[in-house]
Amino acid sequence: LAELLDDFRGDRVAAEDPHRQAIELDPYNPKVLSAFAAHMGQRKEMAEEADALFRDALSLAPRSADILRSYGRFRHEACEDVSGAETHLRLAVEVEPQRLEALEELARFLHLVRGDHAEAEIYYREALRLAPDQSMTLNRFAQFLRASRGDLEEAERVFRRASENNPKHAEALARHAQLLLAEARRDEGQKVLNDAGALDLPVRPRPRAARRSVENGARIDRGW
Repeated sequence: LAELLDDFRGDRVAAEDPHRQAIELDPYNPKVLSAFAAHMGQRKEMAEEADALFRDALSLAPRSADILRSYGRFRHEACEDVSGAETHLRLAVEVEPQRLEALEELARFLHLVRGDHAEAEIYYREALRLAPDQSMTLNRFAQFLRASRGDLEEAERVFRRASENNPKHAEALARHAQLLLAEARRDEGQKVLNDAGALDLPVRPRPRAARRSVENGARIDRGW
């Protein structure tokens, strides 16, 4: 229930009681501790408690790639500890080198935080070697190619793969539309953008962002 409220409804306040109840029922479960730590880590005033919970979780499961990855993200986003974040993200890959989420998280960190595009590309390509049809990873890799290398040709090929593998992936469609519009391929871009906007999804922030890029002259979005 706590994760449902957190992840799908975005109701952070309502999720706190179920998280605390879960810990009372199972106080030595590292996944329960880590989930509550990630929840608390979204509030600056609770960062110290979140850090303690993460450390407790890691003391129980020091080789859990999921917990290491989550703690690495927390150290960067909540504590602005770039070095500590990188240490734990690398450990996540080290303990589970075939874990897609760990590879992708480290790749994004290296690209967006460290600016190490060469190493980031290595981890992205390894993630896609393990899961070549994963639309989310394809989408993020295409964005990486576009933003870091300006390789619009390969980025477009990767965006198309993402859309073909999952025609309802709104973000991949919207980003693909932005790329086409940036290349002044307005008709093609508008068609892809319309496909994204027509999806019957509960939340569609990315297509709306892409539509704004049409109105603003299709500026290239350098971020995620």
